[in-house]
Amino acid sequence: MEELKSFCSQYNKWSQLLENISAIERYMAKEPLIVVDYCKSIIETICKTILDEINISYGNKCTTNELVKKTCSALKVLENSKTLASSFANVSQNLGQFRNDFSIIAHGASLAEIEKRKIMIGSATIKFMVSTFEQLAIFLITIYQDEYPLMIGTKPKYEDNKGFNDFFDSEKEDILIGGYGPYSASEVLFNVEIAAYNTELQNYKMNNHENNI
Repeated sequence: MEELKSFCSQYNKWSQLLENISAIERYMAKEPLIVVDYCKSIIETICKTILDEINISYGNKCTTNELVKKTCSALKVLENSKTLASSFANVSQNLGQFRNDFSIIAHGASLAEIEKRKIMIGSATIKFMVSTFEQLAIFLITIYQDEYPLMIGTKPKYEDNKGFNDFFDSEKEDILIGGYGPYSASEVLFNVEIAAYNTELQNYKMNNHENNI
């Protein structure tokens, strides 16, 4: 799950998800069925965080599938491709159904039933499910962080790109301006020349992804 970890590290807001991602990696071999609940939890956290920040209500009984649909609708993603948009909702629905059928945490089950579920679901199935979930999580985060601000014409938040800011500042000295400061180079660039900041940010993301391939 290196790609998702990379994304969460880039954006300070999402770094809190790294603990759950580490749990998924830890349980993949030992208790693979437990990762089903972690996957569902991360998707729901991403959706609820986005919806909370753009003031969209979702209710306490909203399913994973409904949360993904509501999030995609709120971000106005894939509006010109209803079939593709529907496929993302179907992915979340299938993940939720998989969790309901095979989770060993969410719903109490006898020891015999737990052992039966472990036999039915092999490592290849779990790996495929986790890979699918990872791409959905990356899609939602990327849309919200990169495309949504451009669509609504808002300025990105400086603190959301801690990974890039630290990288950009690592070989540059802090800056004093008329006796004020010191300010980091990334902070100055963000506030003085946002277009240049975004260019450097995108270059960082591209290089970072290439290194993870």
